[in-house]
This record gives sequence, structure tokens and C-alpha cells, in this order.
Amino acid sequence: MEPLVHWSHEETQALIGVWSEEKIQRDLEESFRNETVYREMSGRLAALGISRSAKQCRAKIKKLKQEYRNTRRHGERSEAVTKTFRWYDAMDTIMGDKSARTQSRERPSSVVLEVMVPDVEASPPAVTDTPESSS
Repeated sequence: MEPLVHWSHEETQALIGVWSEEKIQRDLEESFRNETVYREMSGRLAALGISRSAKQCRAKIKKLKQEYRNTRRHGERSEAVTKTFRWYDAMDTIMGDKSARTQSRERPSSVVLEVMVPDVEASPPAVTDTPESSS
């Protein structure tokens, strides 16, 4: 058994991004022995400069799925619950209502990325001064 390894925010975000892709999800659903899929994920992370084994990727996804299920079971989207599990929205996009997605086979990875990556170009609304009317 490999020692426990801490995943940084960026590494977890990259893993979820790769795992959420339609091809990866389809390969995982279709294969009984999915070690090759996790090896592919590990290789994709390596291309991003993240060194994680296939076993580490599998263990992290398993942990994220477990935490998502527990959070969902105990809170059903209350604001307090989603704040305790940072990856809830991304995981919900991937795992929520799997039956509907399985039937349609549509899972745009851009939706997951929108959940994971805040819009850095968005700026707060501008405050404009309005002239006060004189009496």
C-alpha cells in the first residue's frame, strides 16, 4: 500500500478536470478492469507537470466520490454543506443524476471547468455616483 499523499488544490482540480472528460467517463463505465484508464489519467496529469501514479489517482477519486456521497446524504445542497466540501459543485456536475446523463451520453467538460474555475475576468459591478438633486 502506498503512503498517504497530500493533493494540492491545483492537483485535485486537474484530476477532476481529466476525470470529468466524456472519454474518461465512458472508458470507466465500459471497462471492468479500469487500471488502463487510471494510467491514462496519470499520464495526462504528468503532461501537466503533476506526478501521480494510477493507484494514487484511483484512491483520490474514490475518496472524492465517498465525500460527495456523504455530503449529499447529509445535507442535500444546503449552503453550509457545500462550504465544507470544496469540490461539491464539480463532483455534483459529474456524478449528480448519472442516470439522465447515461441515457443522453452528453457531459460537456466545459460545465465542470466553469464550476471549478471562477471567471477571473469578471469584475464587481461598478459603483457610479449619481448627482444629488438640489432642493
